Amino acid sequence: MDRDTVVFQWSGDSLVLLVNTDGNERGTRDPLVWSDADGLSCKRFGYKEGRVVFLFNSHEHSIDPDLLPSFLKCKKTPRRFVEDFPQKEVENFGPNLKLLVADVNTESLVYVSKQSGDEKKLRVDDVDHGVHTISVSGFDIINIKDTILRGNFNRMIAGHAELPPIQKIVEDLMRKPPFFIGSVDSDGARRTVRIFGMDIEANRLPARFYESHLNDKGEWES
Repeated sequence: MDRDTVVFQWSGDSLVLLVNTDGNERGTRDPLVWSDADGLSCKRFGYKEGRVVFLFNSHEHSIDPDLLPSFLKCKKTPRRFVEDFPQKEVENFGPNLKLLVADVNTESLVYVSKQSGDEKKLRVDDVDHGVHTISVSGFDIINIKDTILRGNFNRMIAGHAELPPIQKIVEDLMRKPPFFIGSVDSDGARRTVRIFGMDIEANRLPARFYESHLNDKGEWES
């Protein structure tokens, strides 16, 4: 099963999202697909015209595959979109739900969580401006790995009047241990298989993306 490590900077009218995915190197990655109608999307992620959805560890949930992409086509605020989920879909989200829904055009970002499979209602929290992390441990958890990642990103922000291109941000922050596993781990099965970054601003088009993944030959390609 794939496992994500996420760090992002939220400024209201801009969002920089970085994701490392660890998994079986022989596994098949969900492709990122672009279309003029639907924007950029895969099973766990979607973007169109400043609207973003990102589902952490998407394999843990059995929701309708059209549920989250529908946010990209509607006019609802992130909070209203989540609050209008059918009850069946609320219950189809597994425990340890971690979901981001954002619209830079309205300067709104919510973090959606669910601690137990028995919960009948989702927790929806507005996200403060700043640098945040999401890991298997939770949101903005105080542990060594998450604290280092937030600190590294904050130092990069402080060291530049303007953030570098998204490819450089991803490569400089997410290709370093302990966030990047360059070979199979002690279990003999898990390594980093995809790195991804997105940089969007409300008044700047187009959005900027960078993605690199292991191909079937075990080689990295972008």
